[in-house]
Amino acid sequence: MRIMTDSGALYSTAQGKEIGLDVACLQVVVNDKSYIEFEEISSEDFLAEVKKGGVPTSSQPPIGTTMGIFEEYPDEEFICISMADGLSGTYASTVSASESVDNPERITVLNSRTLCGPQRYLTQTALKLRDQGLSKDEVVAKLNELTEETLETMQQYTNIALFGLDTRQAGSLGKGNRSDTIMVASINNETKDVKIMS
Repeated sequence: MRIMTDSGALYSTAQGKEIGLDVACLQVVVNDKSYIEFEEISSEDFLAEVKKGGVPTSSQPPIGTTMGIFEEYPDEEFICISMADGLSGTYASTVSASESVDNPERITVLNSRTLCGPQRYLTQTALKLRDQGLSKDEVVAKLNELTEETLETMQQYTNIALFGLDTRQAGSLGKGNRSDTIMVASINNETKDVKIMS
């Protein structure tokens, strides 16, 4: 059984290969130039471009890349842990790719309903459970359970991203502006406790 995710889980293709994970990398665009995330531009270089005033966008992995991974292992089962549907077209694209290859029933695509750290945690858990010998159905059931637990925990908090802009000119918002402060305020909805991270 193969475990697959997208780079929303913060893995590059090379990092994935080291741990037996297939990774389909998103495309990122900054300064009108497109890159394959973690492959053609590093996180450091990407952030440097943003700090210079580049406006970043992203797009799901090309469907051909995803299909290519499925087709490389035509006789293996897959569990694909995708970044949140609604935040990206990655989930829908992965489902479409899975339906376009031979034996689509061997592929299960999970909507993580999250991204980054929690998506990475689900991916690490899937790898661990696979290595312990659990079946595809058992791994999928456990991941669905963890996803629900994560959502329940997340509903206990309201998170707000705060950005301070350095416009260099009063009243001027637009190209060339920089975010010079980024903070996340996390509010416990029950206790009203507030934590701020910068």
